[in-house]
Amino acid sequence: MPNQPVEVRRGVICHPPPLGMDPELAERLHALLELLGERVELPEAEIDAAMAVMSCSPAYAALFAEALAGAGAREGLDPVMSLRLVVSTLAGTAELLRRRDPAALRAAVAPPGGATEAGLQALAAGGFSAAVEAAVAASLERFR
Repeated sequence: MPNQPVEVRRGVICHPPPLGMDPELAERLHALLELLGERVELPEAEIDAAMAVMSCSPAYAALFAEALAGAGAREGLDPVMSLRLVVSTLAGTAELLRRRDPAALRAAVAPPGGATEAGLQALAAGGFSAAVEAAVAASLERFR
């Protein structure tokens, strides 16, 4: 099951092990899938949960980007510039998350008493994490 970023060859392609498939054919198939992004082999029992996280997440990330850029525009930024800033920052953050633990990155950006910490507290008070968990659960229900 791929996700939308395969369009730019940065997708995630989850699949079960190729049981009973000719090894040479499996190798060729895996090489083709890797052209589209990261290939992840998972047990069949984990495929639905993986889909609820990775195949839906481009829409969730886009919603977050729209909300963040919209907030910037309401604070006086040109809407096009605000979205540009958000998109570039999200791209850089994605690369950092390949190298750092999310909690460590969050701590590096949010020193105690700072502006980012205040923003994280507002997100927590608004139920951000619970909303994300509910979105994954709702998506998973549809897959099942």
